[in-house]
Amino acid sequence: AARLTPAAASRASEIENMLRAVVRSIAGNIDVEFNEGLIPLGNPNTKGYPSGLKPVAAGLYVPGKSLIRLALTNNADNMMGSAFHESYHHIEDKLQTPQERELMKRETERLRQTIKGRTGLTDAQVDGLAGYEVRAIAFQTYASDRLANAKNAGGGMHIGVRRWFDRLMDLLARIRNALKGLGFNTYKDVF
Repeated sequence: AARLTPAAASRASEIENMLRAVVRSIAGNIDVEFNEGLIPLGNPNTKGYPSGLKPVAAGLYVPGKSLIRLALTNNADNMMGSAFHESYHHIEDKLQTPQERELMKRETERLRQTIKGRTGLTDAQVDGLAGYEVRAIAFQTYASDRLANAKNAGGGMHIGVRRWFDRLMDLLARIRNALKGLGFNTYKDVF
């Protein structure tokens, strides 16, 4: 099971409160829960996931409850990617304008091609993903690339999609600045 670093563990409640305050200032009233290890899915045919995947998840968004559940694992990159992914589901569900929603739906098939070979899923599994999963994975990979200063971040994406994702990256910059104010330089200092 993943654990916070000793420095972060001593300030865990402060970190949680700060992250919740930042998220709520942007996304409104959303709850965030944590699960020790991967989250078991009750139904192996969970909506949005292709068949053949093990019924566990690194994160879940529960729209009716405005709830994000994140798995605490031993991989900081995966945990951060899940936070990007699940946050995107909430943003798409609650915060997009009709014009942004239309752009993202129109660009879903291009995004599907963009994420192939970048997810750990086969091309056939990516082809089987629901559109909202494709868009969340596209943001997850874009955000991860941007944080890693990858030169190809957003390659192959429509300029409007990149601009939308860049606005979401402003939220991540606020979180990063808040963590730095607590003395943590990277998310790996926390997890």
